Amino acid sequence: MELIKRTLRTLELLSHSENGLSVSEVSKEINISTSSAHRILKCLTEQSYAHQDKNTKRYLIGYKVLTLCENINQENSLIQASKPYIQELSSKLNKTIALCVRKHDSIICIDYADSGDASMFYVRTGFSMPIHSTSSGKILCSYLDRDKVAKLLKNSNNVKNTPFTITNIDDWIQDLDEIQRKGYAICDEELQIGIQGVAVPIFNSEEKAVASLSFTSLKSDNYINVNNINILKLYAKKISKVLGNNI
Repeated sequence: MELIKRTLRTLELLSHSENGLSVSEVSKEINISTSSAHRILKCLTEQSYAHQDKNTKRYLIGYKVLTLCENINQENSLIQASKPYIQELSSKLNKTIALCVRKHDSIICIDYADSGDASMFYVRTGFSMPIHSTSSGKILCSYLDRDKVAKLLKNSNNVKNTPFTITNIDDWIQDLDEIQRKGYAICDEELQIGIQGVAVPIFNSEEKAVASLSFTSLKSDNYINVNNINILKLYAKKISKVLGNNI
């Protein structure tokens, strides 16, 4: 564990050093022996997370670290493209609008526009939700290979949140073709009694469903109807267009 901490600290030092660092400087900063510092720098260099200047012999941050931020950069672009639309949509529907992505077997909210609507299932940026009992999980999985979906569900904790939660994998997957055909998914009291949710996909330039746009409402309000679903679809299409999808 200590070695991992030292390695990460070395990466931090390199990332903040414009002219690079020598072995002795890393050794002094982390308070380790020069031999230990050299081993860490050698390992980082071999993996391309650092590189050594041939003339000065100093170590600099490597370009491979950019790959660690690739998904974050993509999500930042998605958030920037979506923000004005989800705010406008929230005002139009008077609902809290959530922008979500799939991370392995979870749905993560990466941004939202709060309407103050008390009927919204509580969600905030960074909030994690299960795939199997959310409308966002359903719509994003509908665009995945079915074998991959089965594997995701098998590896996840399919808790039966309510009597209406579908936990049987085959039953859950059989609805995905129809969900994809309709272009939206509804969660009907599967996460919380009395609450419905609806989600639509957002596509990138490669026609990949990269995120979902969703809102929830009290089932008794009958607010999740054809008209409001079409409005949700319209705004998802606007965001998709900004991301380079013109279909």
